[in-house]
Amino acid sequence: MLRFFRWSLFFFLVALCIGVAGYSMSYLLADPNIHNPFVVRFAEAGFAVSFHFFFGAAALLLVPFQASARFRNRWTHAHRALGGAYIGCVLLSGVSGLIIAQGTHTGFGPRLGFSILSLLWLGFTARAVWALIAKDIANHRRWMIRSMALTTSAITLRVILGLGFGVFGFDFPAVYAFASWASWLINLVLIELYLRWPPRSGFAAKTRSVTT
Repeated sequence: MLRFFRWSLFFFLVALCIGVAGYSMSYLLADPNIHNPFVVRFAEAGFAVSFHFFFGAAALLLVPFQASARFRNRWTHAHRALGGAYIGCVLLSGVSGLIIAQGTHTGFGPRLGFSILSLLWLGFTARAVWALIAKDIANHRRWMIRSMALTTSAITLRVILGLGFGVFGFDFPAVYAFASWASWLINLVLIELYLRWPPRSGFAAKTRSVTT
């Protein structure tokens, strides 16, 4: 039963990563709507939008591979190669995301929220690289887990927007302002609890082994 739960959770993560990455890619291919203020702002950002969406989607697709202990242990060389690709994607998507954040039209709050997200995403990933260079594998994995938590904030963002605006019908600017902070703060709090939670039981130890 426990094994089934762990695999179900993992495949749910895979499905979410593929779904959100596919949505991001389709956004780049869709015809622009000049009546949508978000599209106009994104167009003004130029290449940064394409970089952020494309490489952010690529980083999201790489998360399941980097999070899987089975993949890491069985295919070490592939894990390292995909890890390098993930770091490159975060660098390009994070920098371009920081550029896009400055043009957020819903006010200072979302601008600051997305800016902090981009800086933390870049910073956590850089700390993971530094730990790897120092051969501190335990810290490398912890910082990579934090980095991936921020990568998957793309999923949390769309869940909040879908529920707040699509299901409950709240005012979009208000939902967007809330999501600009909650999408990454929720992930960060949950992952910190996970990293600090003492594995006192077999369940906790086995659950943690999925990503460490």
